[in-house]
Amino acid sequence: MSEPERGNELAERDFDEPTLLIKLSDVDDETLRNKYRLYERTRGEWAASLERVRDIRLALAVVGGRVVEVYRVAGWFRSAETMHIDPDFSPASGRVEFVGNLASQELRDRYRGRAAHDLFSGRNPIRYIKS
Repeated sequence: MSEPERGNELAERDFDEPTLLIKLSDVDDETLRNKYRLYERTRGEWAASLERVRDIRLALAVVGGRVVEVYRVAGWFRSAETMHIDPDFSPASGRVEFVGNLASQELRDRYRGRAAHDLFSGRNPIRYIKS
């Protein structure tokens, strides 16, 4: 990692509330350009318990090691308890999803574009911060 990137790397101390970082894979350019498609990819289905995520109100979409979007979570639900854009959506058992909106511009400016490499370890695509 280059020196400018290292200075832009997120650390746990950069968060002041319970947050879930969500590492997305296989995201095409069209999805990155479409705020609704990116939201759908980010919000569900994650192998987590409702108990563990219930107090998390901030979710960050991470693609290629960088935060690409920030969401304010309104609530967490069991998979398929909410409506999905994809008519072929088939829920997986034991998964959770959130509903929410884009976070405030202040939070989006604070986190978007920042590197999140050091916050993930192993293969788990989700990372809890302050939860």
